[in-house]
Amino acid sequence: MLLLLILLVFQREGAKAGISKAIDGQPRKGNYYNWNYTSGSWEYNGLMEFEYDDNNNLILELYFNSAGDTASKKVYSYNSFGKETEYYSYLYKNHVFIPSHKEIRTYDSKGYLAKFESFSSSDGVSWGNIERTVYSRSNSTLEYPNMVEKYTWQSNSWHLDQKYSNMVWIDFEKEKFSSGLIENGSDQRITYTTDNEGIKKGRVEGYNTSTKSWYYSVDEVYTIDAQGNTTMIIQGDYGGGPLIFTRYIFPVDAKGNDTGYLIEVLQNNTWKFITSELTYNTYNSNGSLTETIKEGKEVGAIEIGQTGRNYKSRIIYEGYGEVTSLGQSPAFSMIPMAYPNPCKNTLNIENVSKEDMEVSLFDMNNHPVLSSLIPQGKGNISIEDIPSGLYLLKATSQSGVIYIQKIVKE
Repeated sequence: MLLLLILLVFQREGAKAGISKAIDGQPRKGNYYNWNYTSGSWEYNGLMEFEYDDNNNLILELYFNSAGDTASKKVYSYNSFGKETEYYSYLYKNHVFIPSHKEIRTYDSKGYLAKFESFSSSDGVSWGNIERTVYSRSNSTLEYPNMVEKYTWQSNSWHLDQKYSNMVWIDFEKEKFSSGLIENGSDQRITYTTDNEGIKKGRVEGYNTSTKSWYYSVDEVYTIDAQGNTTMIIQGDYGGGPLIFTRYIFPVDAKGNDTGYLIEVLQNNTWKFITSELTYNTYNSNGSLTETIKEGKEVGAIEIGQTGRNYKSRIIYEGYGEVTSLGQSPAFSMIPMAYPNPCKNTLNIENVSKEDMEVSLFDMNNHPVLSSLIPQGKGNISIEDIPSGLYLLKATSQSGVIYIQKIVKE
């Protein structure tokens, strides 16, 4: 019963609605850390870099881990309204980026999301279905779609998991609503209403296949405080007054952005922690994002005292309002340009451009080690005096093309 109550909320608000990814402050770089629970300290885990289009939409994310054996890339595309249309995720294998996941969003004539689709691939060529969400209107005069159908690919066919009807949206793009009907398969439905005081309630019903009738299960009761944090209580009223089971808290940060959830259950009139996934955002005086900490905690859902999995990660952003190694460059490549690799003394650079190139070497903490100008794209740099280890070599041509290669200094 407890696990059922916990799972109820993870099927509704905050889904894939094609939100524009314009970002205040536009950090160009991020240093990524993981928390070591044994030593009680942050450990550097890799470098992230970001690129934006002329409308400040995020179009490229790059990640390199500190050991140099993992790299990944994410690429975003947008329509003329700044809404995401395509997303591709790549893994770096054998010196080539291979697409492994993609998402496609299409929009209706009014500019609202009409379909979301996601796919996966093991070779970057053939794609398999994962999810599909279809948005439609029961009446063409409606501004927003008021019907949603969510499917997953199961056993070589689409399976309808959820069906939304008669939705009244508070924020369509974030899938936040005030009223409507949500059907979860054929055996559960939730009817949502909002009263004059702004309290939203969802009546959860189950279907009895023997009697072929619906029966009352529990209620979801939502309240929002002055800061915009949402609390949802799961309770049941079976004739003797409401019995409270579970509490969900959905906090927001200083800018009103959703920052995750926290779940507790009521035992002996005391709230007991179950699980949480929370994001802590820090902004500077200009409103730019400077740090993000994501933390997940859990205990056993059945035995409250049983310890679950914990994790904590951190990104420190930098490079606001300046052109860095990825800057607003028109192209990016990770083809080999330097040899020998590994190298002890002199690193030769050629074969990628006939233009003059500015070459820089960075350690895995993203600190510059040396830089040099290579005329006509061919020359060498001495790395004899730098410590042994793993480095990133970045070369920028006069036309703005970026070349990156991992270098091992012996």
